[in-house]
Parts: sequence; C-alpha cells; structure tokens
Amino acid sequence: MEKHVQENRDFFDNFPFAVNVLQNPREHGIYLMDENGLKDNDELAIEFKVADGRLLFRQNLNGGLAGSFSCYRSMEKNRENQVGASQNVLFATDANGQVLRVLHWPNSDEDEKYGESEPVFARNIFFKHDSRSNLFDKIAFLVLLESDEWCLDTKNNDVPRGRFGELQSREVKITVYHEPSCGFGKLLRQSNIYEHLHLNNTILSGGTIRKNIDILCINGHLAEMCIQFQMQVYDNGMRSLYENDFTRGFSLSFSEDEKILVYEIAGIRKVQLENKDALISFHAKNDYKNLYFYSCQGTLPDIRKLVLDVIRKWHNPEVRKRFQPDNSVGLSI
Repeated sequence: MEKHVQENRDFFDNFPFAVNVLQNPREHGIYLMDENGLKDNDELAIEFKVADGRLLFRQNLNGGLAGSFSCYRSMEKNRENQVGASQNVLFATDANGQVLRVLHWPNSDEDEKYGESEPVFARNIFFKHDSRSNLFDKIAFLVLLESDEWCLDTKNNDVPRGRFGELQSREVKITVYHEPSCGFGKLLRQSNIYEHLHLNNTILSGGTIRKNIDILCINGHLAEMCIQFQMQVYDNGMRSLYENDFTRGFSLSFSEDEKILVYEIAGIRKVQLENKDALISFHAKNDYKNLYFYSCQGTLPDIRKLVLDVIRKWHNPEVRKRFQPDNSVGLSI
C-alpha cells in the first residue's frame, strides 16, 4: 500500500474514500483483494474521466466469483495453467469522498445469458426501492473499481472456487468519473439504450426472450443494416468476386483497424465488418444468396457508422480490387 500511496499521493489526498475502500475492501463487498488491502506487488492504475451515457449503460463483467464454472481462461502463454476472476464495483460519492451508494453487479451472467433476469446497468446506482434517487444534488463522482486476479489452476471443481490456487497476479484499477456539466440528473434523462448501450449477443438474445420492446426494435435496425449491406456490397460484386476465386478466406482492409473478413466452413459463409469501435457479422447458408444478421459488438450508432462507411467505400472500384484471398482469415470470425 505504501508504494502506491507514494506513486499516487495527489489522488489519495484528494479522494480519501479510496484509502478507506482499498484498506477495508470486505466492508465494501470487494472480494478480489486481500482482506487487509493492497499488497506491494498488486498493480494499481488510476484514471479520470467525465461521466457519459455509455458509463450509465455499462454492464457487469464479473466472473469467477460464483464458482469455478465462471472462471476465466486465457490463451496467453504467461497464463498457462491459470484461471482468472474479475469483479467490478461502482461507488457514488460526494465532493468529500463520502460513499453515498454502492452498486454490485451480479457474480455471474448466466441468468442474463438465458434471458431470466434484466441486465444490471451502472445507471441503477441512481435508483433505490424502485424510486428515483434524491441524491443528484449530493453526488459529485461515480467511481468504478475493477479488480482482476490470476491464480494457479488446481483443476478442483468439487467446491466453489476450488480451482483457484496460489495467487499469481492481481490488478486493481480505479476510474473516477466527474459529474458532467449538465449534472448527473440531466445525464440520466438524456442517456438512452439506442445510443449508449454496448450491444452483444447476450444482451440481444436475453432481451428478445423477455420481449423487451427496445431490444426488439434494435434487432430490427440490425436486420435492416444486413439488408442494406447485402444490396449494396454483397450482391454488388462481393459475392461474385469471392465465388469466382474461391478460397476459404478473403479480406479487405480500408485502414489499420477497419476491414471486411469473409470465411466459409461447414456450409456457412461468414462476413464480418470491424473497426476499433464496433463489429458486426452476417451469415449465409445453403445457396449463399441471402445474408442474415448473426452477431455484433458496440453501440447502435457505432455499428451503423461502420456499415455505412463500408458501403460507401465499396462503391470505389479501386477499393474493390483490394478484396483478395487471405489465408490468415479463419475460424476466429
């Protein structure tokens, strides 16, 4: 702890609540830290941001807390024979660092995956007992604490967290979100699911099962993007180029982080668009004539921008020439 206090003295001086939270993690429901607080070999990172709509629609990323079945695995060589766990806790504090409210995300996303419960968003911290919070005039900061740890894998699935052996590394990150100029109350009113929710298949499938009207509408938007892409790209040269020089993988890079990937296996043709902010993939079966939406990552505006950018660039004949066989494209898409 002393080491990190020295490195981040200004932070701890200005936000004394952090000292209390990090020295007494169990009192605040933080389990992926030593019960006596930070250790010298723990990695601590601190960031400062302004709260926005995307923060309010942040979802839980917890894993490995409910039991060994939800632990993380990594393909990185330095993580061989290790299992990981992650916990996120959100605090609402006043200007003096006094904790006013705490939000704990669920320990496992299984219920959300199967549509059995509503997802928990960061914006829930403003609500209590099904009524709107009256703390907007007191809240000065939202503080997100993220803790990740990696332990040796004991292979013991007989008891909860039985696979978590000797601790190998722990990372703690604190992000302090300042109140925006409009205030937290107005930010809450202005943020909405269509602009700020980070979409993924878990959210979409769960919302569809629960017949959430917003998610059903978003599904419609994604289906329309698929139709537009098929009309203006897939049926406008892409399909014929792929089938005339068939190999399993094709790609087209517009920039370092924006590309189209096409891959075919087991009777399914996969088309994926991606950039640094979003990803969307379409599939086709049987005669490969008709695409359908398959998956996505990102907010709806970011996904739409990606699709429209690709459509616009595809209309350039010089760009189409760069759509070429690529053996590096594989099952990862």
